[in-house]
Amino acid sequence: MHTDHESNAMNANDNESVMWMKNASMSFDQGKFGDAIRQSERIIKANPRHAEAWNLKGNALFELGKYDEAIACFDKVIEINPGFLDADVWNSKGNTLFEMRKYTTALEFYDRAIKADVEHKWVWRNKGFTLQRLVIYPEAIKCYEKAIELDPNFADPWNDKGTILFEMGKSDDAIYCYDQAISIEDDFVHAWLNKGLALSHKERFDEALKAFDKCIEIDPNYVDAWNSKGNILFELNRHDEAMRCFEKTIEIDPNFVYGWSNKAAILSNLGKIDESKQAYQKAMEISAKALEQNPQAVDLWNLRGTCALHLNDILQAENCYYEALKIEPKNIGALVGLGSLFGDYKYEFDKSVEYLRQALQINPTNFDIKINYLEMLLKIGRYEEAQVKALELLPEASADYHKCLIQFFLLLSYVYESNNEKIEKEFYNFFCLYRDMPEPFVIDESRWTFNGLIDVIATSSLGVPTKFLVITLIDIMQGKLAWHDLKFYQAYLQESIV
Repeated sequence: MHTDHESNAMNANDNESVMWMKNASMSFDQGKFGDAIRQSERIIKANPRHAEAWNLKGNALFELGKYDEAIACFDKVIEINPGFLDADVWNSKGNTLFEMRKYTTALEFYDRAIKADVEHKWVWRNKGFTLQRLVIYPEAIKCYEKAIELDPNFADPWNDKGTILFEMGKSDDAIYCYDQAISIEDDFVHAWLNKGLALSHKERFDEALKAFDKCIEIDPNYVDAWNSKGNILFELNRHDEAMRCFEKTIEIDPNFVYGWSNKAAILSNLGKIDESKQAYQKAMEISAKALEQNPQAVDLWNLRGTCALHLNDILQAENCYYEALKIEPKNIGALVGLGSLFGDYKYEFDKSVEYLRQALQINPTNFDIKINYLEMLLKIGRYEEAQVKALELLPEASADYHKCLIQFFLLLSYVYESNNEKIEKEFYNFFCLYRDMPEPFVIDESRWTFNGLIDVIATSSLGVPTKFLVITLIDIMQGKLAWHDLKFYQAYLQESIV
């Protein structure tokens, strides 16, 4: 039995705990996570079974990226209150497991959170985000729609739903979702960025630039917006402006690896090969250090693979893509990277087809993968299949460079078959299409690599004049030659020598 003195002491301790908990919560809200941890530990020392303090400590550790320690705190909360837990605890543990890339296990805890509170909008959103990472798109969309149903003014799931639709090749539907998110939160910088990316994919470059400028207006130090703006300017051959954007990302964050890799791409395009290699090497150094801190960062492994290819380190590039697949076996970036590596650098076309086939199985609506696969069919001599695929894709193509590539690959399939009637028709179609493209129109190597196809053409049984003509078309597409400067093509399009 407690004495009055003991009761008074307990009340004093309780009052102190309330004060400490209030201070810890305030520190957390202010982003002072170290202070929040120390204040939580003070409460826990006085009362080891103070579940709220354990939970706050776990959330603070999560914010600092100390995920194993955070999990231990959440498990302690569960141990203290095994029969009565609110959804936030299960959600916090799910979030931590997500960051540890334990996606399937994270889903189990989101489901427990939903069982505890079926109307917890953030849990539905987080579950959707995890399903999206697992490329289970239909179920992810259902979760986002449930979150929106619970709160029609919840901007995050509108943005997240847009990213899935964009990944599925439904750019118009994605833009609608981003607009919904922006209508709820006009300063939602991620939604503006994603809208810009979708508009860029549809080659609505002026609108995309406005979206990225809006991002920069909201947050002048948002490196992703500067980087994305640079990418568009690069595609528009406005190299000086693009370079300023990439250099701005490096000024804001000297370790922003994508700024270095994109700067390298521009330098390469300008013929400054030594400077380009130095920038690619810098990107490799930064990514290596970042991977020491987070070896599970799949995007960094993929970036290293791409940089290694540009440095002609094919073995390292291959190893990087394989590392990415060890972490995420369904990672489309790694599968497409290996498809390109084997198709354009190692000329092992059967392997390339297999990796691209796997990527298409995961995301059958991705247009770039479809065109990669079409090109690979040509490389391995499956011409009739390539023709069927090209004729199927042409009506679906919205981006100009997609239309141009498909039309060229269709023409090439008939060239290989020596089908003169079809060659005449598709050659004319190709040049009419190319002539009507907005200038300057270039498919540079940052967008498409023709290495493997050029090798196949050069070593094929086609006649030398035919090889010359076909590879000249590739030079025109890459901007190495201007078609309107060539008298033959001027005459051809005027039908004076058809």
